[in-house]
Amino acid sequence: MCLPGGFAYEDRIRAGAVAAYDAVMDPVIEGAQAGKLVLGICNGAQILAEAGLVPGTAGVRRPTAAFAPNASGRFSIGTRPCEARGRTGTRADPRGDRTRRRHPGLGLAWDGRLAAPANELERIVSDGHLAFVYADRDGNQVPAPNGAALDCAGL
Repeated sequence: MCLPGGFAYEDRIRAGAVAAYDAVMDPVIEGAQAGKLVLGICNGAQILAEAGLVPGTAGVRRPTAAFAPNASGRFSIGTRPCEARGRTGTRADPRGDRTRRRHPGLGLAWDGRLAAPANELERIVSDGHLAFVYADRDGNQVPAPNGAALDCAGL
């Protein structure tokens, strides 16, 4: 299943927070719990995080991490190079080792900054859920341009 981008419920509380509780999410949650692949793009990723379906962000509809407004407080568009880490939907590494596969780049919007308490961030890393980090062209990790914790570009 794939949840695409776009706005949902005017994102009045936090991006994806209201949509995560809509009845349309029930079959998505059931599918994810049954082991089906679920992908969220843009606002779809925010909805999945708020629904508790992003690995490492807590239980169903009890999120412990969220995608918050960019640190700059501004909308940003464009792409930045990223490097795959840990386990990803495209290449699972049972050891959780860093992979060398590079993502062509991820766009930045308004609410793309990963935010969570320190203990949750530690769990995201230790459980191998940090899929992409911002990197320079040589693959060296760089600070996230939106201020995301862990320099996270994707979970």
